This record gives sequence, structure tokens and C-alpha cells, in this order.
Amino acid sequence: MGTNKALLPLQGKTVVEHIAGEMAAVVPQVVLVGLLPQAIRLPWPSIPDIQPGRGPVGGLVTALQHLQTEWLLVCACDMPGVTRHLFAALVDQASHSPAQCILAADSRVHPLCAVYHRSTLAVFRQALDAGQPRMQDVIAKLSVERLLVSDPKLLFNINTPEDWVVFQAHA
Repeated sequence: MGTNKALLPLQGKTVVEHIAGEMAAVVPQVVLVGLLPQAIRLPWPSIPDIQPGRGPVGGLVTALQHLQTEWLLVCACDMPGVTRHLFAALVDQASHSPAQCILAADSRVHPLCAVYHRSTLAVFRQALDAGQPRMQDVIAKLSVERLLVSDPKLLFNINTPEDWVVFQAHA
């Protein structure tokens, strides 16, 4: 992308402010994992990765170790289309599910827009310790349910400047 996706401008805020604000409407506590530049002041606490540079698996281990509830709502900072309604649907499905993980899904699953049960910590920690960084490999070891999302804009992922232009054109 060439720039910090979390800090891209979105409707008078940054992407991370939008995502965290939507989460805050659904869950009692929002914690950002990973470090943002010190100049960025946000109303939510931020914790550093316990093993920086280890990708999403490392971030999930960090978050799950700090978890004080049964479930962890997760969203990557490159999904600017997410809404509180999507987060509420994930949390609601988790509250009625025997699965360890509820993944948002359209034509594919999105493991970084999901809800994870605290019991998944051991699986994520084992993957991190084994140097297994692929989320799909870890997800395969969990009991999973999908929450089907019909609006592709909600799960749109920005990885390139072109993706950002496309998202903004359809937002």
C-alpha cells in the first residue's frame, strides 16, 4: 500500500477510528493491537504485539492473552467498510454457538473479521511458537461457523492504492 492503512482518511476520521468506533458500539471494551505513531491520539488503549512482526497470528495471541471476556471480536485495519451491524451479528451468532470461531464470509472467509472464543488461545500460541503464520492453517484446527455477508462492501479489503480508490468510489 505504501502507507499505514489504519491512518487513511475516511469520513472525517481515520480508518482505525471508524473501525474501533463501530466496535465500541457493540462491545464494552476496544483495545488496539500493534503500535500506532505516538502523534495519533485515540480514545482506546493500544498494546504492542508480544512478538512484533509475526503477523495476524501474533496479533491474535496478544489480544487473546489480554482478553477479559469469553469472546474476542477482531477486525483488521484494512477493512474500512465494516459496520456496527456486522459486528453485532458476529457477536450475536457467537453467543448462541458451540463453535470456537465465527468468521464473516462472502465468497471466502475473513479470519480477521471474526469472533474468537478464549479457548482458541492455545491453538494460536502453538501456531506462533511453531512459526506457522498462515491464518488459514490455524483456522483449520478450530471449530468454525460462518456468518454470510451479502454486501461485498462490508468486507472489502484494501491492500493497494487502487483498492482504496475503488472502495472510496463505492462508499
